[in-house]
Amino acid sequence: MAGDDRLFSLTDNPFALTGLTPRSSREQIEAAGRGSGWAAGVLLDPYQRLTEEVAWLPGASGQAAQEAVAALGARDEARVREAIVLLRGLAKANISADAALRFGDVELVDQLARAWEAVDPAEVLAQVNADRMISGFPQTNAAQVDWALQSVRSRHAGAAARVLAAAGPEGRDRLARLVERPSTSGQTADLKLIEALVAAYGEEQAGELDRLEAAILDETDAMVRGGRDATDRLEMLFDGWQAQNRPALLLARLKGRDDARALALVGDMRVRYLDPSRGEARIGPAARIAQALMSRFADSPLVLRMVSADAARLGAGGLPAPAPAAATPAPPQPEAERTHRQAARQARRDAQQP
Repeated sequence: MAGDDRLFSLTDNPFALTGLTPRSSREQIEAAGRGSGWAAGVLLDPYQRLTEEVAWLPGASGQAAQEAVAALGARDEARVREAIVLLRGLAKANISADAALRFGDVELVDQLARAWEAVDPAEVLAQVNADRMISGFPQTNAAQVDWALQSVRSRHAGAAARVLAAAGPEGRDRLARLVERPSTSGQTADLKLIEALVAAYGEEQAGELDRLEAAILDETDAMVRGGRDATDRLEMLFDGWQAQNRPALLLARLKGRDDARALALVGDMRVRYLDPSRGEARIGPAARIAQALMSRFADSPLVLRMVSADAARLGAGGLPAPAPAAATPAPPQPEAERTHRQAARQARRDAQQP
């Protein structure tokens, strides 16, 4: 995974680049700045500095931090694993995220998730302010630390998602197990990480999911245009799509909500199978599609409500033609559909931003 380290890298943290610690004074940073450029500037700004403090090894001694970062830089996996065992809380989470990406190790993603369960924002705030009391920088507050934690959590999720995506089905299955694994801490920080991780993993898999969704929509078109009742190919395509999107579907079920991709896909399918311009021959295939969707999305409240209503009305002889200002839009053209799906993906990404 060469080149991926910048998603989250302790060796690129300004404290590592300057050789300083969170307890170093302004004078020490300014002296180091003559040889480290931008890194010193970040550490001198109390607001930029906070993210780097939280993304460092809070609570670890200067020597322990130096040894851990040296092991990462040397790619000494044995020493890094020793450091992971010794560190705790956010420091453990930070080194686990770096090591998972640096070594491409899916097992370290599990370690990362467990570490986040022990992250206590109040403890992080106390650690940062204790260091700042010695360094002379202004004290921070809980809201600012929460913001910094969100930023670090998002970077951890991006790093872990890259590792899981590279591992193929094994990575996907491991993420699904993480979604289903109950918290051992009673805190919600681990679920926040899992939500960010599932969203980041979805972005990693977006190309394959887009391909499968396009094939599902093509098959829906073929069924309703040709009056073809057999759903074998549609079911096969859905098997692949649900396997690929399994972590997100599990998380949606856990949260009692609908998956965003599932809603968008079913909405696009309904545009096709409810289109009255495709004639009466569409009614039988459309009813079968709606029934298949009912089975597929039994745990998705909104999807189930929509397709159940469709199945009932189609089974009664079809849907009435829409009013002139058509309630059901015409099937999108290829370029318009591409734009629509890109906009939907951006909306999902925006919804996950801190």
